[in-house]
Amino acid sequence: MIRNLTLRHVSLSDAPALREKCWPDIALPDVQLRLHTLMGMPEGRERAWGYVALIEDQLVAFGQMTRWGTRGEICNLIVNEEWRDEGIGTTIIQRLIGVARENALHDVEIGAAEANPRALTLYRRLGFRDARHVSVDLGSGMEPVVYLLLDLGTGICEA
Repeated sequence: MIRNLTLRHVSLSDAPALREKCWPDIALPDVQLRLHTLMGMPEGRERAWGYVALIEDQLVAFGQMTRWGTRGEICNLIVNEEWRDEGIGTTIIQRLIGVARENALHDVEIGAAEANPRALTLYRRLGFRDARHVSVDLGSGMEPVVYLLLDLGTGICEA
């Protein structure tokens, strides 16, 4: 685990750092739009949650969860390449699962491209189980994606 790792709610002022560290291929106005959409969702923090990870005040990662009925969907999880394999993604996922539990959600879903075996391995290690396979346009055309599910009544989430 990284020392001096802090998680906090994302804010609109994080857009420039998110663009620089997490989404360098996305224009700043589009990053700002993502944050406006996340923060402007009906019912506020009861509907969607976004967290940034900081190491000594440097933003290094982002993750969000949206409520869909009694299910939470974790999406837009990204860790800056320089900080991968340090447990930061795991920490964000665990925090979002904690938020799901705090909000009495029944389960949590997360997806990953089949071409991303590192993410799939992490999610399975955290207790997520394959639920469905679909084709999704992730920006470069249609790709096979695995959606995994963690049942909060029986699932475990340990690093």
